[in-house]
Amino acid sequence: MADKIDSCRGTEKKQQICTDYDVRVISRMALLPGHKIEGCCGDLENEHTIFAYRHKKSGYEDTFSVGKDCAKAFLDILGQPLPPLVDPLLHMQIPGTPGGGGQATPGGGSQTNPPGSSGAAIPAINSELYVAINLWCILKKQVPKFALQRILTSIQASPSTALQEKDVFDFLKVLASYKKTLHQMLSEAQKTHSNLKSFSFPTLNSIASKNWVDLP
Repeated sequence: MADKIDSCRGTEKKQQICTDYDVRVISRMALLPGHKIEGCCGDLENEHTIFAYRHKKSGYEDTFSVGKDCAKAFLDILGQPLPPLVDPLLHMQIPGTPGGGGQATPGGGSQTNPPGSSGAAIPAINSELYVAINLWCILKKQVPKFALQRILTSIQASPSTALQEKDVFDFLKVLASYKKTLHQMLSEAQKTHSNLKSFSFPTLNSIASKNWVDLP
């Protein structure tokens, strides 16, 4: 499709993309050892930053992934902050925390003050969904699409505004389509990566239990 972004190499190309599309950074995640993602600046093996985009004329929407240098170049053009890194082998951070900050407890309901938020705290539902969605994408070696893309975009666009419970169930539907819980996927991954962290999502589980559903 003509409006799909396949390449973003070079300064002029990045400038043109930011002119022709509405572009927003939505996530930043590590890749597990041995995993590789195709990025629009080249293949990625360590970490990748994900941008959601929408063509201003056609309305075509999708995402693209880039490495550290390309991400910085895009963010400089867009004037957007670098999202927190989600790395299951090291530590978890939630939206709004500095990339080099201290560890945040995975799924612990912690809240923090995102940059430019005038001191507003991040709701636990947002921080837990951010971590859970990114974990799922890391384990599946995928980039967020459709409902997951929409949820992450909402978090980055307004991190201090609590997501709706419907967003949790939209995430659950994605999990259900693969017939494995996030907990099962993490347990399987721990057989290969012994230093994989353990995670809990009390807020998401509380919401899921209203419909007698188990989350991750």
